[in-house]
Amino acid sequence: ELVIPQLEEHTPGYRTIWLLGRHPEAEEFFNANYTLASYDGFNSFNIMQFRAPEADANEIGIPLEITFSDADGPLFALEGITFQPPTPSSPPITLLVYWRSLRASDRDYTAFVHLTRTDGAPGPNGGPLWGQDDHPPKIGETNALSRDPFHLLKPPAEALPPGEYTLNLGLYDPADPN
Repeated sequence: ELVIPQLEEHTPGYRTIWLLGRHPEAEEFFNANYTLASYDGFNSFNIMQFRAPEADANEIGIPLEITFSDADGPLFALEGITFQPPTPSSPPITLLVYWRSLRASDRDYTAFVHLTRTDGAPGPNGGPLWGQDDHPPKIGETNALSRDPFHLLKPPAEALPPGEYTLNLGLYDPADPN
């Protein structure tokens, strides 16, 4: 039987872990210590790829230099993104966002990636969004570069009509609607 102490003992140093099948305790451990990079299922067989959250700057497909600040000054640096189109083994559109924490914050921010049509055409629910992923940013230790995957639309070929789309990325404090 797989247990958390065994995972803690045998996984340090691995940058990528594949979990075959479903095991709630293992999934909980990997979600807490790694980043879910891809997930796919074939009938009742599931495959999940987890990656260490620490990233290397060489992974960044599109380098950026954007700083997010709050009233106390610079908080996060967005250093770049990498777009991963859907594949048979990982059907969602995935945007890897590379963050660097510049200092600790007393707020629990939520990061978002929203997909909208450039021409403003309404999405399937009548609003502007065609796809979205909002979650707490996966940001590691201060000054460490972290990889944060955002998964949109599974499978996108069935959900997106031809056209031009825009990805919007940002942070918000869910406790402060302003």
